[in-house]
Amino acid sequence: ECVRATFGADRVLGGTVKKNGKVVKINKPIDAMKNGIAYLPEDRKVDGIVGDLSVRENIILALQVMKGFFKPFTKAQANQFAEEYIKLLGIKTASADTPIKSLSGGNQQKCILARWLLTHPEELAETDKKIVVVGGGDSACTEALFLSKLASRVILVHRRAEFRAQKVSVDRVMSAPNIQVRLNTVVKKITGGDAGKNGGGVSGVILSAPDGSAEETVSADGVFIFAGMKPRTNLIDFLKKDIGGYIVTDESMATAVPGLFCAGDIRSKPLRQIVTACSDGAVAAFSAEKYIDSLKRGESK
Repeated sequence: ECVRATFGADRVLGGTVKKNGKVVKINKPIDAMKNGIAYLPEDRKVDGIVGDLSVRENIILALQVMKGFFKPFTKAQANQFAEEYIKLLGIKTASADTPIKSLSGGNQQKCILARWLLTHPEELAETDKKIVVVGGGDSACTEALFLSKLASRVILVHRRAEFRAQKVSVDRVMSAPNIQVRLNTVVKKITGGDAGKNGGGVSGVILSAPDGSAEETVSADGVFIFAGMKPRTNLIDFLKKDIGGYIVTDESMATAVPGLFCAGDIRSKPLRQIVTACSDGAVAAFSAEKYIDSLKRGESK
């Protein structure tokens, strides 16, 4: 009854309905929307309207949670998402910046539906999109989870038997219904590039065991590689570095050069996260202050 009042249409779980005497087959939201019929899946999120936030912020809220608040969408990206669904669902609002509390109840419910659809893009997909992600660390797992919301299928390829990512990230990847994990596997070749086929883009990958055996060709619409990082330390070649090119410091963030301190992900350390970078910065600032004070007292050169 709520759906009937909100959208002026009956709630449909799939199958066929009659519209103006014509039988219409409905299997997913996009089929219904093309025919002006409201289709709300069982697991649609129905709570969580934040009245003080804008229409845009409410629509992207769930997707932002999945991506992580430490990786916020730019305003341009958020606007793109919001405007797309405002148009798709016919949400009546002056703009994406309008506070959602100023909208009618029906349009607020449409914003909730937009939020659900934004985190279930496969429901709107008219063609299957398959993405390959390469890597086994936190970056690979995080991006695979994010891409799983934008593609119907994600294949996560890692050359080792176990992931290096944090357990919470690995657990989320393993429980994602549309992420296929391929351990002990490497990408031997990315195929495509033929302008006459697939518009010159990626057409697939050739996978194999780490020793080169058991080759397998897998079709794919895109490949994202998150296999390691290369620190940008070329401007400071005179500093001591580890085998990976990261700058070596002591616990006070001091480098081998007196008065030169290093903090963040370019420093040699076992864990690279926002919290460790913040900690490095605090320690480096404190150490730098102490060094400057010692210069003023004539204790250092």
